[in-house]
Amino acid sequence: MYLGYARQSPRGRPQGYSTIAPKRAVGLARELRPLSCGRGTVPADLGIRFVAVHRGLYAQSAFFAAGCPDRAEEMLRTSGWRLLARDRGIAAYAR
Repeated sequence: MYLGYARQSPRGRPQGYSTIAPKRAVGLARELRPLSCGRGTVPADLGIRFVAVHRGLYAQSAFFAAGCPDRAEEMLRTSGWRLLARDRGIAAYAR
């Protein structure tokens, strides 16, 4: 989300943004990327309890296909996640 909002409001960031992440974090992010389009399931062993689907970020990105947020939400529902709240383009799910 940080990068999405940064594009909307380009300015200096006093705290900066580190592009240096541990190799394991980068690898995990790449492994989990297909989830954004509903492919796969959220690994239970990661301890993730909440997921937000932010449709505004999908709209800003040229990376994901138009149907990806719908597929991501369908994957969450069929995997047993329950919808906690929805406000316009943001939906929050809990395991």
